[in-house]
Order: sequence, then C-alpha cells, then structure tokens
Amino acid sequence: WYGDSGHGYVYSGIAMKPLPWTDCLQEIKTKIEELAGTTFNSALLNLYRTGSDSVAWHADDEPELGAEPIIGSVSLGATRKFHLKNRDNPAETISLDLEHGT
Repeated sequence: WYGDSGHGYVYSGIAMKPLPWTDCLQEIKTKIEELAGTTFNSALLNLYRTGSDSVAWHADDEPELGAEPIIGSVSLGATRKFHLKNRDNPAETISLDLEHGT
C-alpha cells in the first residue's frame, strides 16, 4: 500500500498505512491520472509470482474509498486475465487479457 499521507485502507481486517510514493510509482501514477482524467491518492501493489497467483473477487466498496470510487489498474509483466463481474447480475462477467503496460 503506497499513497499520500493519511490515506490508510482496511481490507479483510488488515489495516494498511501507506508507504510514501517511490519515484517510479509517482511516474506511473502521473501517467494513469492523465489517461483517466482524475487523480489517485493511493495504490495497492500485488506481486503475482506465477500464472497460478491471483486475488479473489472483491468489490472495492470499503468506506474509505468513497461512495463511487474510481479504481485504476496497471498490469506489468506477463499477460494476465483480468475479470470483472456485474454486481447487480453476477452471471454477467467480462474477461480481458492485460498485457505488460496496460
């Protein structure tokens, strides 16, 4: 968890206090903000060691993210499947292949 001071995050009972932005993360943050037309105050980084690593379905609905959070995602390394599920109709899903740099 990296981010602006004071932008903590709690998920699965784990309280995260943000580490300061690194120069590299700040550069990525600036580029994605330009593309998205919005600003971001924090970033969660996940390391997927192999094609078998993943995270479970999640809603990004924690109170500290706000009522309608905008979530940016950047994929680095090997191409991975990125799955989205409609909250109102869970049978409706979308799968995207995210290549390095998307």
